[in-house]
Amino acid sequence: MKLVKNLSQLFTVLLLIAACTTPVPADNAVIKGSVSYRERILPPPGTMLQVSLNDISLADAPSVTLAEQRISMDGRSVPVDYVLSVPKERLQAGRRYAVRAEIRAVDRSLLWTTDTVHGVDATRSTQTLAPIMLVKTGNRSHVTPGAAARPGLTGAEWQVEDLNGTGVIDNSPTRIRFSPDGKVSGNAGCNRFSGDYSTRNGTLTLGSLSATERACIAPALNAQEARFLELMQAVDRYTFDATGALILKTRDGRTITARAG
Repeated sequence: MKLVKNLSQLFTVLLLIAACTTPVPADNAVIKGSVSYRERILPPPGTMLQVSLNDISLADAPSVTLAEQRISMDGRSVPVDYVLSVPKERLQAGRRYAVRAEIRAVDRSLLWTTDTVHGVDATRSTQTLAPIMLVKTGNRSHVTPGAAARPGLTGAEWQVEDLNGTGVIDNSPTRIRFSPDGKVSGNAGCNRFSGDYSTRNGTLTLGSLSATERACIAPALNAQEARFLELMQAVDRYTFDATGALILKTRDGRTITARAG
C-alpha cells in the first residue's frame, strides 16, 4: 500500500509539473532574442519591459500587434531574454513584421525604447534576432539628478527649426515624428506626410514619402514645404548636437535641424 501511495504522489507531482509548463504549439512561429540598454543602471521599481511583434506593412496606418510579452524589471539587470509565439497563418509572405521593445515606469511613462526596425522573416518557423539595444528617452522624471538623458529618434515630436542654414518661417508647423515601429510621419507645412524608415549605427534610410495634396495659401510656405520634403527624401544619417537638437543630414552635406517639442 505504501508503494501505491508513493506512486500516486509521484503521479500527482508529474501532473502539476505538466500543468505549469506551457509548450509552444507546433503550428506557431517562434521569435527569440534579448533586450538591453547601454546605461549601467537598474530601472526604477515597478518598471515593465514590453516586447511585441508587429505588422508594419502599411505606412499610413498604425501597426498591428500580433504577439506580446511583458516582463517585470524589478531587480533585474540587462540583457533580458524574450520569446514571442504567434500562429504561423498570421505571418504572410510579402508583408513586413518587426519586433519592438520598450521599458515603462510604474506610471506608464516611457523610459527606454527601440529607435530602429528589427525585422522578422515571415517564412521561418523559428528565428533568433540580433540583440535589441534600447535608447533612453528624454523623460527626466525617473532619471537620477545630474545624469544626462541619451537622446533618441523616437519618443518625441521634432519641431523643425532650420532647413540647411536658411531657417524656417516663424511659427510654421513643420514637425517630424519617428515611431518605434519604423514609421515616420509629420506635418510638412500645409500637408501631412508619412513613410517608413530604418536606422543602423547612425545611418537613416527613408522609404518613399507620401503626402496629402492640400494647397498652401502662402507661396513662401509652399516653397518651404517643397524644400523640406526634398531634403527629407535625401536624408541618409542623423546625429544630435550638444543641446539635444536632432540633425538630419543628406549625402551631400545638407541638413535639417529639429528640436523636441
